[in-house]
Amino acid sequence: MNQIRQYARGYSVYSVALFLLLVACAEHVEEGDTSVVNGLVAEVYATSLTKTEWFSLEVGSGSMIKVIVNKDLGEFTPSHLRSHMITGQPVEVTFIKKQNGEGAIVAVSVRDYE
Repeated sequence: MNQIRQYARGYSVYSVALFLLLVACAEHVEEGDTSVVNGLVAEVYATSLTKTEWFSLEVGSGSMIKVIVNKDLGEFTPSHLRSHMITGQPVEVTFIKKQNGEGAIVAVSVRDYE
């Protein structure tokens, strides 16, 4: 019985240490690390009805920006983004720059642009 308690205690310590390591390694975005761009949705690529992988944004100069989606954007499902594309209603994207040189950005949030 004593060995079981020691095993459980050791397992708990390792579990807590692993959790703390994962939290420390998680990507943390500070408010100052973000930028904002607005434009028209030109293309949406989704892997399901609820998961957008990326979308293209046409900005004022006519250039296209690929917006990577790594998280749930709330009400901005693929169908909501497509409705913006069809109606021509612009969106505002808060983003961080992707570091791999592709020119893509990673969305932190998306909202209606007014």
